[in-house]
Amino acid sequence: DVGTGEYFQRDPFVTAARAKQQLPLVLFEEHPDLDNTHWLTHIPVLSCREYTLGNTPVLHAGSVMGSREGILNYIDVMVEEFDYWKKREKCRMDMPLDEQSIHNYLYYANRLKNA
Repeated sequence: DVGTGEYFQRDPFVTAARAKQQLPLVLFEEHPDLDNTHWLTHIPVLSCREYTLGNTPVLHAGSVMGSREGILNYIDVMVEEFDYWKKREKCRMDMPLDEQSIHNYLYYANRLKNA
């Protein structure tokens, strides 16, 4: 689902098809001025996983594409991590956009295959 905040230089699906690429999983960065020292991702990940994302690009959780296998793996890993977060008091925060924190944690902790 591409909202009003996303801009692509070209259609990523057309580009992948022309190159005959099998893209297991493709993630997209937020604006370059936003990094993972921002409270939206830093605080929840540090609190829950005791992991520091640091000065890395924020990846947009609402923009993910890939092969069938890549997307199914992504869903499995996300659900597994959601279950981890909901079972631990230190991971439950009264704030929106937890999926953004989880999405970034999974990528930078190398939990997403072939991303």
